[in-house]
Amino acid sequence: MSDDENAIINLRRAYEKDSLVAYIVRRFKEVKVELGQANSEIDFLNDEIKKMKRNKEFNDETSREARKEIKKEEMYLKYREEIKVLQDKLKKVNRDNQDLIMKICKKS
Repeated sequence: MSDDENAIINLRRAYEKDSLVAYIVRRFKEVKVELGQANSEIDFLNDEIKKMKRNKEFNDETSREARKEIKKEEMYLKYREEIKVLQDKLKKVNRDNQDLIMKICKKS
């Protein structure tokens, strides 16, 4: 049994009906206040979640815009071209290595 049920049983034994009703009304008011506090906390947390989502969307949008701007810059384009040249050289070196390995294997 819960504390409330025990209290009600004890009150029935010790007091008349008016006291029991007064206790139940008082307990109902306390629970109602607790429920109101819980609802307020839920509303506050929901508002915080909405703020966080808005901030995240704003940051994502800002990041997208910043990336677009960076991609337009000359230095970015220069490095991108250098990377492409180096990747092509790497492919050629890998092909040459494969050819050399094949020649070595044929001689053995």
